[in-house]
Amino acid sequence: MGLTEGKIIPDNGSTHRRQEVALEKNNDREPISFDFAEYRACLDGDTLGSRKIGLLSQELAERACLDSRTVIAIIDGLSVPILVPIEYVDGYDGERSIQIARFGGSTPEGDVYSLPVSFDIIERLIASDELMSELKSRLGAGAKLFFEHTGDADDKMIESTINLMAALGVRWREIPLHDEGAPAENAQAAMSFYVTPTHHVEREISSGGDVSIYDQYGEAVLSGEYEMFPESGATILSSSDLSPGMRDKLWLLYKDRFQDLGSNHPISMEDTRDLFDELIDAQGTTLSVYFSNAEPVAFMFFMTDPTSLSWLNPDYIKNHLAPGTDLLFFPGIVAKADGVGKYAKPTIQLPTEMASRTSREYTVAFESTNRSSGYIPRLVYEYVNDSGVLAADLPMAIDTTVYRCIEVS
Repeated sequence: MGLTEGKIIPDNGSTHRRQEVALEKNNDREPISFDFAEYRACLDGDTLGSRKIGLLSQELAERACLDSRTVIAIIDGLSVPILVPIEYVDGYDGERSIQIARFGGSTPEGDVYSLPVSFDIIERLIASDELMSELKSRLGAGAKLFFEHTGDADDKMIESTINLMAALGVRWREIPLHDEGAPAENAQAAMSFYVTPTHHVEREISSGGDVSIYDQYGEAVLSGEYEMFPESGATILSSSDLSPGMRDKLWLLYKDRFQDLGSNHPISMEDTRDLFDELIDAQGTTLSVYFSNAEPVAFMFFMTDPTSLSWLNPDYIKNHLAPGTDLLFFPGIVAKADGVGKYAKPTIQLPTEMASRTSREYTVAFESTNRSSGYIPRLVYEYVNDSGVLAADLPMAIDTTVYRCIEVS
């Protein structure tokens, strides 16, 4: 669905990481009582899709609460930021979002905010004259507002946002977040969550059965079939196998992996080095690394525990696994600029081969932007099935988070 000046219309066509920001002004609010753990429990309870709603970084959330531009509601005794300057919202690229909003709007003036709450909270806000007065003072002419909707909350979130604008008595227009480089049906800025169950074509269980992909590969190394650190070719490693120098090399490949999300996509998929280390050190994380001339040129990491990923809703994901399967989630595959097509296939197929040798069945899962949804699901399908040992259906999007921006006029 789409929206324009109070009307819901069909779309023409058919994401959280830590970011550091410096407060330059407006950090003049008196300290308030803010319990981040209770706040997250409240917002997690309202999350209906694959991606969590609300503020995900405790540091940024606490800084937002000290900024006088932030509007805070007290809901059932709990402080909940309901209107937040975009630079505090973990998962958005603050600088790019501000540029998108200001250059796409009718005026480059006006603060840029996020509405990081559920439709249920919005409806409760409308009933508060005090909060509505404060919101109206922030959302003057030229103010821009990002929000997102997903899963079962799609229509309700759009309707509640329209109701909020009507209750505020303001006129508004949508700033299109369309990617001209994406297929027309995927033009709207979005992030989709895909799953596909796999099953064995051939079963050659060499270890007796219920072992991890990493342990299965370890047995293949001990038998002399593979090398742990080949001169050329793929290998499977855990974080404990990585020297500090190897971590540095993988980080250099990883840190710029998603530069081209599309000119009108507001989210950030760039991690800090600390978060990169946190992800690969997480329990259940395994890496498939491709070497050329003894140097890493491509790698992917895959995870079996969604609770390690702060932006994902683990309950939603677990409920969408095929019966009797374990999760195998991979955030993406990265390679040197000239090597994605050359190295991606063997980097994916080695863990596929090891998975086929165990007794475990997996549901493969990954996220894809509206632009990459035109090719990533197809590549996963082709690479898994071309292995000849595992088979998979074409991955299906079980949830899509859509990003919107409106301007108050």
